[in-house]
Amino acid sequence: MEKSKLRIARHADIAKTPRWRVKDKLSQKMGPHATVYLINGDRYIGDWKDNKRHGKGMHFYCKSGNVYEGEWENDMRHGYGTLSVPVADAGASAPAAAGSTSPSRRHGGGKRAEQRHHGHSDTSGAAAGDSDDDSIAGGHTDVGDDASTIFGGGGGGGGRHASASDSHDRDDASAVPLRKVYAGAWAADKRHGIGTYFYHDGAVYEGEWQNDMKEGWGRMMYPDGSVYEGEWHHENRHGQGILLLANGDRYEGMWLVNEKEGPGRFVYRTKRQIYEGEWTHGMPKCGTLRDLPPLPGQREKLYPIPPLTLNNPTAILDAQRQLIYDERMQRMMGGDSDSGEH
Repeated sequence: MEKSKLRIARHADIAKTPRWRVKDKLSQKMGPHATVYLINGDRYIGDWKDNKRHGKGMHFYCKSGNVYEGEWENDMRHGYGTLSVPVADAGASAPAAAGSTSPSRRHGGGKRAEQRHHGHSDTSGAAAGDSDDDSIAGGHTDVGDDASTIFGGGGGGGGRHASASDSHDRDDASAVPLRKVYAGAWAADKRHGIGTYFYHDGAVYEGEWQNDMKEGWGRMMYPDGSVYEGEWHHENRHGQGILLLANGDRYEGMWLVNEKEGPGRFVYRTKRQIYEGEWTHGMPKCGTLRDLPPLPGQREKLYPIPPLTLNNPTAILDAQRQLIYDERMQRMMGGDSDSGEH
């Protein structure tokens, strides 16, 4: 019996939390804190949990001047939040009209490719976004170590206090006017869910995001007045979608890697004509072009499209469509589409 009591006493001694561990726990940042200065110049105001940003808070990025305000989880942007950038840096990108704008790409002027079909030009390109190395993806800053933080007041922790001159300089830096670039859902420090991205030239994308890229259903409003609404995949128009151009022309159909690909139709508003058929690499390949009936108050066309007089035109179109399908499948499976062999 005595031996049993002795073993229990020893177990209690071992299970007791060491005093250094208790003090270490008390030194960690928990709950709301006033400004915490990081050694890289960043600042954070908000909630903490186990020495990590957790809850609601605002982070000021010193290097880029960006500001994130919203929800955090386990030291990462997670939940709803807004990201703003300095107005002086707003000219870093220029999304092409009716093109695919990629805010997740960094530091570049972008490129534009002009595609022509039936005399109509559709600009489609990719431009670098307003992002910085710590603004969108990979913006995680580890602030878990007390030795790497400087407290500006209000909140425990064993850090050292910043000098008055350092605090004044940081306050002056935060006075730069900001422009909101993204408002929406975040997950694991990346845009993920429903969100809206605002480009410096007035273009706006609102829709679904996944892993910091446009993915799913979304609507892009371009600065020239064109609007695309449909499916996206890896930042590209991909799947079913409608492109309404500023001049009133409209494309309805399939897209593949930001190009018109597959069945679709194009309505020419001014000409009152419609093309229906297959598209490849953004160009019409096989289909029919016909006149639309005049609108109320319009006169009949002086030179309408002549009637089709081919024998069995359906069979001709079906045979050509099959060739296009074969070439597309070979191209998508990694075959040599330039050789023309099927």
